[in-house]
Amino acid sequence: FQAEDGIRDCLLSRGLGDVYKRQLDYAAEADVEDAAPGAAPPPSSRVYDYAGEAACDAARDVFAGAIEAVARVAPEDGFAAIKVTALGQPELLERWSSGLVETARLFGGERLPTSDRGAFEAAWFGLFTDSAASRAAAAETFGALEAARARAPGAAVRVADVISVKRMRELSALCREAGPFAAAALTEEEGALADAMLDRLDGLAALAAARGVRVMVDAEHTYFQPAIDHICLELMRKYNRGGGAVVHNTYQCYLTATAAKLERHAALAAREGWHFGAKLVRGAYLHLERARAARLGYADPVHACIEDTHACFDAAVSFALTRPDVRSGRSAANVLVASHLHVDVALVVRRAPVPRRRLLRERGPRQLLHHRLSLIHISEPTRQEAISYAVFCLK
Repeated sequence: FQAEDGIRDCLLSRGLGDVYKRQLDYAAEADVEDAAPGAAPPPSSRVYDYAGEAACDAARDVFAGAIEAVARVAPEDGFAAIKVTALGQPELLERWSSGLVETARLFGGERLPTSDRGAFEAAWFGLFTDSAASRAAAAETFGALEAARARAPGAAVRVADVISVKRMRELSALCREAGPFAAAALTEEEGALADAMLDRLDGLAALAAARGVRVMVDAEHTYFQPAIDHICLELMRKYNRGGGAVVHNTYQCYLTATAAKLERHAALAAREGWHFGAKLVRGAYLHLERARAARLGYADPVHACIEDTHACFDAAVSFALTRPDVRSGRSAANVLVASHLHVDVALVVRRAPVPRRRLLRERGPRQLLHHRLSLIHISEPTRQEAISYAVFCLK
């Protein structure tokens, strides 16, 4: 970490030690589409392989080591990044994501009423067989819905939000008709692999919480992301309580669906009483996403132009910094703005959830940045190409 230490020393020599924070980013990851034989490594220096569960355990140990290192260097404000694609089989993430999408479609709209038990059961047995297993699943699912409503009175609760991977697999065998939901459900073997992935992630989040380190879960391609979002929400529900946010999900603003997702997740945190944590980026997989959409014949998920991406990013930063939980003081901002553009830093300062003029009067502009912003230098020595960039974090 000589480069990082050099930047730290430079900042310290200029009286900016309180601005500098340390992050370690272990960037090993896998994908479901291998590079062509003999092709040069892609610009992102991704690692395109899945070497088995032992390799995933080894990656978990490296992430754990990074968390421990951050705890030693920056015990109060440190961050570590986590790549979900290094902790499980990529094909599993894709299958899991498909299952979550099909679950939302199956139970979406008014197809399955969630507040009236009689109406719920009548609709349930229109979808699933009337068997002992199905009746038990219906009772458990409705109980989960009631528990979710109790955590967030008056909020809309979706069946898809309370269906576990195991329950999806069990329900697929009870469908009256074999459709996309049944086809997308994980097999028993895949379910076991999903459980192992969840155990690795939960262990890392628990370690981070115990060490006072915050973790950022990196975003991936859209065909992985529903499963990653689902995992992040479960981890945030568990670990982002009490003192603040441990787990931060990543939101890619070059995608057209990001704005609605960001607001939905933040609203969920507010209703359920945990702290929302986010890392905001423009995005990294634009060409891959567009090429895949064209090849498979679905709508392009990316904004039509860079101006729309900038507008989405600016709106996401403004929303994250001024959302109701932050304005009321119930939660800190808990947002990382990943950018190298000075205009983005200026936007963060303008939108900071502290009266800017009062801060300027009391501390001056330099102290304003010290009080609200942390500069995180990120180097990724595990990538095949040297990568270095900066992130500004509003605490």
